[in-house]
Amino acid sequence: MRRPYSLVQSAEAASGPVRRRAGVRRYTQLGAPNVLIQLLPDSSLPDLFGRPQPVGKVYLSLDEPAEFINAVRKKVFVTVG
Repeated sequence: MRRPYSLVQSAEAASGPVRRRAGVRRYTQLGAPNVLIQLLPDSSLPDLFGRPQPVGKVYLSLDEPAEFINAVRKKVFVTVG
């Protein structure tokens, strides 16, 4: 299995409701999803029983979405010059 950050294709702001569907994970306790993490094609994450499941998008509901998105982008898209 690849390292978690190596699965990330993009991190961006999200708005509006997200329907349940295959390939989408939603982690939104009482709030609306405000962060979308797009994963690379053919990515998988473990389900509740540890079995890998194909996932393409992960939606989160966070208090400081802009700060989180910036932190993920810095971690994932670091360029060495």
